[in-house]
Amino acid sequence: MAVAVIAALGTVSACGGGKSSTGAKQSGAPSAGQQPVVGSAISALLKVKSSTDQAKSAKVDEDSTMGAMGTMHFSGALDWSDGMQGDLLLTSSGSSSLAGAMGITEYRYAKDAMYSHFGDQMAQSMGGKHWMKYSYDQLDKQGPAGKAMHQQINNGNPNQTVEMLIASGDVKVVGKENVKGVDATHYSGTVDVAKLTTQTTPGLSQADQDQLKQQMSAAGITTDQIDIWVNGDNLMVKKTEQMHSAKGEIKQTVYYSDYGTTVTVTPPPAADTTDASAALSGGMPKQG
Repeated sequence: MAVAVIAALGTVSACGGGKSSTGAKQSGAPSAGQQPVVGSAISALLKVKSSTDQAKSAKVDEDSTMGAMGTMHFSGALDWSDGMQGDLLLTSSGSSSLAGAMGITEYRYAKDAMYSHFGDQMAQSMGGKHWMKYSYDQLDKQGPAGKAMHQQINNGNPNQTVEMLIASGDVKVVGKENVKGVDATHYSGTVDVAKLTTQTTPGLSQADQDQLKQQMSAAGITTDQIDIWVNGDNLMVKKTEQMHSAKGEIKQTVYYSDYGTTVTVTPPPAADTTDASAALSGGMPKQG
């Protein structure tokens, strides 16, 4: 169950149908006020990609609804300068929330592993220990699914959404909007996994696009409706995604702020941590 939650939360994209959250059409001729992303607009998104790389970190506030798995809220800070590092607090709601049923309250990302924190009830089944460690080396040994999960974690920074928009070939400029008091440019597009690698997109290598397709396919995603809002510093301040996956419909809204914030990650105490390697291999988590 723990692995199922981690896999779901590692999902980097999702698909939706019909219209975006702002009413933008997914395909066909642009509606009033929208222009296809060409030339200078692609250059603008590439600037966003560059600015995000240089910023290296940000505070995150996210709401996600994952089908039958319930609704979850994450808040914290992430640093993507060297893989993914950071700390996210989790609250969940809904009687069907798997994360809530398991009592997960926090995710911590270190250079070599991810940790999930469980409440007292779940800890009783783990020898009284509250943290479970998912070593990236062990994930890589679990075949394509484990490797995909590792990739999703390490690449789960704002840039992946920007790269998917650039690669989609179906992006529109909606216009100028205000996001929590910040003037921003709104872009909207749909990523079709089947068409993602038909041609190399300026600024993205074929390998980059192949990796995006692999990650989305591993999560059972066929299309992803994406909307992003970019401020005057070429940094994303908001994104929404809607997708249909093997785990049901996924909706996600994320706000980014305080780019460049300092992120310090300390692994949990070893005495309160259970290694998940045995569980990933089909056995029980080992203690100690």
